[in-house]
Amino acid sequence: MIRFSGLCAILSLTLAVCSSYTHAGAPPATVQAKAAASARKATPSSRGKNGERAESRQQKYKAGELLVRFKQGVPSEKKSKLHKKHGAEKLKEFGPLGIQHLKLKKGMSVEDAVQLYKADPDVRYAEPNFAYEIQAQPNDPGFAELWALQNTGLNGAAAGADIKAPAAWDITTGTGDVVVAVIDTGIDYTHPDLQANLWVNQRRRDPR
Repeated sequence: MIRFSGLCAILSLTLAVCSSYTHAGAPPATVQAKAAASARKATPSSRGKNGERAESRQQKYKAGELLVRFKQGVPSEKKSKLHKKHGAEKLKEFGPLGIQHLKLKKGMSVEDAVQLYKADPDVRYAEPNFAYEIQAQPNDPGFAELWALQNTGLNGAAAGADIKAPAAWDITTGTGDVVVAVIDTGIDYTHPDLQANLWVNQRRRDPR
């Protein structure tokens, strides 16, 4: 019995194990270990969306908006005066962080606004209002081999013929409180990806 990270890991493991007999040709224990590792190692990364302009890093941001942080001790009057000078309007201030969310005047590009605010000695930094989306992707080096989870057409396989596991991980990576029973030929319980995730029936170990 194995402790995995959630429903998506259950589905991923089941299909990966079943498919391995007829398609992958890999021993069931090996496939199980890799699927477990992929689910456990899924970590959040970021990607931009809903922006109207893009930088070289492919990050997208909201046109006509800017985030500015002033240096400590700059009075509110000076901040307001600078905004007025550049025709910007303060939409919101994130108090604990000291960051101001600005709306730029019509016709001013985000790139120009960044340079204008950065040039002021009272400004600590100025940057576009980037949009981020949390996205979970495994850092398992063997993930590309698990075609049942995400089929990229490796070795002539049909790209996209998979269970779309990364899309499920974008929603949730589950919880370690879920216990899954795998009815199969067994696992390598000494495998480093499985050792820390094994569930042990304490009542059977200690009948008292």
